[in-house]
Amino acid sequence: MKDTEQLTRLLREHYTLLNHRHVVAIYARDLADQVYAEIDPEEKAPLLVKHAAILELRSLSGMICKSRSGEDVEDKQESLFDGLQPRYPAKRGEDIASVLRGELTLEERRQNSQRLRQEAVTKTKHADLLDAETDDLIRRGILAALPNNSTTAAEVDIDLIN
Repeated sequence: MKDTEQLTRLLREHYTLLNHRHVVAIYARDLADQVYAEIDPEEKAPLLVKHAAILELRSLSGMICKSRSGEDVEDKQESLFDGLQPRYPAKRGEDIASVLRGELTLEERRQNSQRLRQEAVTKTKHADLLDAETDDLIRRGILAALPNNSTTAAEVDIDLIN
């Protein structure tokens, strides 16, 4: 197993444990500190190595806290709101935490819905720009549409012309 995969597995295990305990706010820094304590319990690593390791663990922890894949949804019940995540990011104190949806304040809920809307707008603009560039490349003969006789990037797969 690769080192990063092993670290990610350890972080997910700690995340899952906290999630099963219904911890309201899970902080990336806490996950990182817990896993570091597990991999260097006697603190034998030099201080600089410890700081570098904790920074990497915090980075990996942040990704786990942000992703839905870090969630264990065994208690999921069918409802009108099935598409919602069990946790959302929220600033608590100085840090961003992964907070149980039921524990979000009104302001945190509105901030998350606004963030999601902005992400959707940004992604749509990006997709539109990529399609426009692709259509332009096809028109200029730099890209060729595949043989399904379609002419717009939204409708076709494209290949680079050598």
